[in-house]
Amino acid sequence: MFKNKNIFIIGSGITGISCINYLLKKECNLTLIDTRLNPPNLNLIPDNINTFFGKNVNFNMLLKSDLVVISPGFDYKLINNNILNKINITSDIELFCKEKPKSKIIAITGTNGKSTVSTLIFKILKNNNYLVYLGGNIGNPVLNSLNIDYDFYVFELSSFQLEILNNLKSFSSSILNIGFDHLDRHINIKNYINSKLKIFNNSYYCVINIDDNLSYPNKINLNSKYEFFGINSGNYHLKFIKDKIYLMYKNDLIIDSSKLKIFGIHNYINVLSSLSCIKYINLNFNKVINTIKKFKPLNHRLNLILNINNITWINDSKSTNISSTISAINSIKFYSTIHLIIGGYRKNIDFNLLKSFLKNKNIKIYCFGIDGKYISNLFNKKSIYYYDLESIVYEIYNKVKINDVVLFSPACSSIDNYNNYIDRGNHFIKIVNKLYKINDN
Repeated sequence: MFKNKNIFIIGSGITGISCINYLLKKECNLTLIDTRLNPPNLNLIPDNINTFFGKNVNFNMLLKSDLVVISPGFDYKLINNNILNKINITSDIELFCKEKPKSKIIAITGTNGKSTVSTLIFKILKNNNYLVYLGGNIGNPVLNSLNIDYDFYVFELSSFQLEILNNLKSFSSSILNIGFDHLDRHINIKNYINSKLKIFNNSYYCVINIDDNLSYPNKINLNSKYEFFGINSGNYHLKFIKDKIYLMYKNDLIIDSSKLKIFGIHNYINVLSSLSCIKYINLNFNKVINTIKKFKPLNHRLNLILNINNITWINDSKSTNISSTISAINSIKFYSTIHLIIGGYRKNIDFNLLKSFLKNKNIKIYCFGIDGKYISNLFNKKSIYYYDLESIVYEIYNKVKINDVVLFSPACSSIDNYNNYIDRGNHFIKIVNKLYKINDN
C-alpha cells in the first residue's frame, strides 16, 4: 500500500517519530517537515530520510506527495488552501485504524477529564486481566502498539486529532464534556464542537453526558447503542443524601464517594463515565470497585502539595481552560479565602465567564504570563498582575492566614513560558517547597 510512495510527515514530536518508525518498514520514500528550527528528537531521526526545518519551510513540496501524515500539534490550516486541496492528509490514528481495523477501541474525548477517564478505564480493564494499551493524546503514540494484539485499546483523543479523523470505528466512545477551549486554532466554538462530535461516527456504543447539550451526537445511528451519565439523570448518576454523595447505576449503589481518593463532583462524574464506557465488557464487580477505590488523582490535577498551619497549597497546573478552573474551585471546601493563581496563554478564550463565576466569592486573584495583564484588567480591583510566578507565590506566602487555600489553577495554556503543564506544575511545586524549606527529593 505504501511501497515506493512519497510520504511526508509533519512534526518531529513523539507522534511524528512513531510514524517514521512505522512507515520505514513499508519501504516508502519519507520526508520530515517541522516548522521549528530546532525541533525535538533530532537524535531519533534516521539519516536516510529528507528533513526540512524552520518557519520558512516551503509547503509547495507537499504537491509531490502521495500522502501527508500530520501530527496533532501542527495546525494543517497553515498550509495554503491551493496546496491543501490537492494533497491527501491523514494522521497516526488513521494509519492505526487501517492497519488494525478489527481492534476494540475505547475512544475518549472532552474538554476536561480525558486523561483521568482514559487512565481509570485502562486500570479497570488491566485489573480484570485484559491486555490493554493506553494511547493517543495521553502521550503514548498509537502506532507503538502494533507489535502486540491487545484485547482493548483505550485512546484519549483531542480535538486536533479528531478534526482529520474519518475512519475510526470504536467499540465505545464518549464526549465527557464540552467547554470553550482551543479557539485560537478552531476559530469558533462550532468548529471545536464538530471536531469532538466526530468521535461518535461508526461507534458501536455511544456514551453521552446528559447534562451537556453540546456533546450530543448530531444524528442518531440506528446501528449504535446509547448510554447516558449525568449528575442527577442518566442510568449512571449521583444521589445526594444530606452531606453524602453516592455513585449509582439506576437504583443500585456503586460506591459511596467518601471511599474514593479523588474528590469533587467532576471527578465522581469521571468515574461514572468510565463505568458507562465499559458496561458491555465482562468484568468482575469487586475488582472494578477495588480499582476505583485505589485510583488517585493524576499528577498536576488538584494535587495537594502541603498543608502547614492549616494553610493548604494545591497544584492544578493541568487546568488549561476556564471550565477546568471552575471545577477545581467547586471541588474545594474552604472556610476562609482562596488565593487563585491564573494566567498563561488564554487561546482566545473570553474570560468573562470566569469573571461571572467568581463574582461575590471570597477569592483573591493573582495573574501572570503572556495574557496575565489582560485577565487582571478584566477583574479590576479583585486581581493583581505579577511579572512571574515566583513573585506571586512569595506574595501569597507573606499574606496567607489560617484556613486559607492557595490554588494554582491557571485556566490557560503553558506554552508562553513552559514546555508543558507538567513543567509549569513542577515549577510551582519547587517554589512552594523552597519557601517552606522542603526538599524536593
